[in-house]
Amino acid sequence: SELSSHPKLVAWLANDDLIRRFVAAIDNTANGISPTTQLDFLRPEESFSVIEKGDTTVIDPKSTARYDLATQVFVSLDTEGCAALYAELEPLIDEAYAEISPPGSRFSDRLEAAFDHLLAVTPPTGQPEVKRKVLTYVYVDESLENLSGAQRQFLRMGSDNVLLIKAKLRDLKAAL
Repeated sequence: SELSSHPKLVAWLANDDLIRRFVAAIDNTANGISPTTQLDFLRPEESFSVIEKGDTTVIDPKSTARYDLATQVFVSLDTEGCAALYAELEPLIDEAYAEISPPGSRFSDRLEAAFDHLLAVTPPTGQPEVKRKVLTYVYVDESLENLSGAQRQFLRMGSDNVLLIKAKLRDLKAAL
């Protein structure tokens, strides 16, 4: 309750192996891999949808709105409180990271790399055009489609959410 007054945070923190999930999600993000497997409890209940306008297909704003709750919870976090909690849990985090990392590597380096990887994302103005590719959709704009899996997943949250999260990421990076 000291980290955020948002009631959803408590429910999300009640997951098995939360520290291992956190460590793996950060490591995946730093490697450009979408952390959806580790963060399945954040997965929106609503399905992805698009809007077809003639020959153009764009992401439905309802699809990005599915991530509004996750964004609200994330930006509600107390930055200094998160830094203090990280410092308190750092030995457990390092222990969990040692289980999956090459010898001599440090979790703090992976965390910084994950911050930098997401902060490098510039959300497009307007609704990005997509096209169907068998079962999924891909961005028509190659500069967006050529981003890493983690960066494309971040963009799926929508430009407004990306900008809010990037501001919080910059604050957290500075505090840590």
